[in-house]
Order: sequence, then C-alpha cells, then structure tokens
Amino acid sequence: MMRFYLKLLKQLFSLSASSMLAYRSNVVFFFLFESFFLMANMGGMFLGVNLAGGQLAGWTLDEVMFISSLYSVGHQLFVTFCMGGLFSTGWFVWSGRMDYVLLKPLHPLLALHAASEFVISNIPNIIINGCLLIVFFLKLLANGLTVSLQQVGGLVLFFSAGMAVRYGVALLVVTPAFFAEKLAEGEDAYWSLQSLAKYPTGVFPRAMQWVFTFVLPIATIAAVPADVFFGKTSMASGATYLGTAVLFSWLTVKFYELGARRYQSVNTGA
Repeated sequence: MMRFYLKLLKQLFSLSASSMLAYRSNVVFFFLFESFFLMANMGGMFLGVNLAGGQLAGWTLDEVMFISSLYSVGHQLFVTFCMGGLFSTGWFVWSGRMDYVLLKPLHPLLALHAASEFVISNIPNIIINGCLLIVFFLKLLANGLTVSLQQVGGLVLFFSAGMAVRYGVALLVVTPAFFAEKLAEGEDAYWSLQSLAKYPTGVFPRAMQWVFTFVLPIATIAAVPADVFFGKTSMASGATYLGTAVLFSWLTVKFYELGARRYQSVNTGA
C-alpha cells in the first residue's frame, strides 16, 4: 500500500513539473509575486510594532517577526502542495471533472489532489521563508533566548496542527460548491481568514480571541506554536488548543465527505 502512495506522489510531482516548467514564466511570476508579498508583509509588521512602541501585545519585534515567518512558511507549503487541488473544487464540480475524481479508488480528497497539480514553481519561496525563519531564530538566540528540546518538539507538533487547521479552513470555504454552484467562490474568504493568523492573539479583542482559538482555531496556525516555543504556554496548557485543532480539522473533512456524497454527476444525473 505504501508503494502505491509513493508511486502516486511521484506521478504528481512529474505532472506538476511538466506543467509548470513548460511555462517557465510561472516560476518567475510566483517568485516575483511572493517576494513582493513577503516584503510588504515584513515591512508592515516592522512598522506596526515600532508604532506600537517596540512591542505588540507583549511580544518583542523579533518574536513578532518569528511568528510572521512561521506563518509564511506554512502559507508557502499550503500554496505549493494544497492550493491547486482544493481551490479547483468549484471548477471540477461545475465542469463535471469531479466525476473522474470520485471514480478513483481513493478518499475524495486524495483523489482531488491526484487529479490536480502541485505548484512546484513556488518551491523557491518556501526556501526563502524558511531561511528568514532561521535568521529570526538566530537573532532571538543571540538576544538570550534559551530553547529546550521539548519546546522545539512542541513547535513542530503545533505547527503540524496549524497546517491541518489551514487545510480545514480551505475545506470549509470550498465544500459549499457541492451544494450550489453560486457558492463556489470561497477562495477570497479563505485568504482573509488565514491572513489573521500571523498576529499574536493578544492584538484582538477577547471575544475574537475566543473565536479564533475555539470556533475557527486559526490561532493554532502560528500564534499558538510560537506561544509554546517561547514558553508563554506550556505543552499541558496547549493540549486544549491541540484538541480543538484536531476536532475542527476532522469536522471539516467530514463536511467535505458530506458534500461529495451530495454531488450529482453532470453527465448522468446520478
């Protein structure tokens, strides 16, 4: 079974490479677009923290930039490996290509990605953001930050949970396309919601903090992993956030499965 999935992954990379690199301008476009996006994001965060007096909700400038870099790494991973499939859902439903997806002997989400492409032209941006994350981490170490193995493990664990939440939020906005074609345009809602994840939760009113932690747990995308990493939240205290993230992600997958079962073929009406 594992060999089957590895073969499928290899096929996805091969198809993505042949598609993206056939149009080399894609590589240049994504690199330039994401580079300007990164500069605007970093510049805005730097200006905002300085205007706030050098700290933002109790976070120093380097800590805020670390959160922003952590958010950006997750953003680039999502864009590269998940965006192409998920945000094609509306078009797949409208065009009837979903017939082909659902006939595959795979879970609907795996089949969706197998029928789509990875945005591999965005890989250079993953590397750039990863390097920035390391730079800010080294700056924090130089300023006296001490980090234990448990904190590093917590960062990896909660970052993984944050990626699942990212994916879940995307499922939440694309699944309505199964119920009505007019509900297919959910991508803008996704970008708006997940863009809030690059800020410490303390910058939001308490009611919004509760929503972003337990209703739509987007705080888990970057702020909570950074909380655990910097020791502002213990692993034990973070267990509630982790449980919420897992439950939210599971419910969004089930919502997608419900939508897939409601899908009616444009060819057969079945």
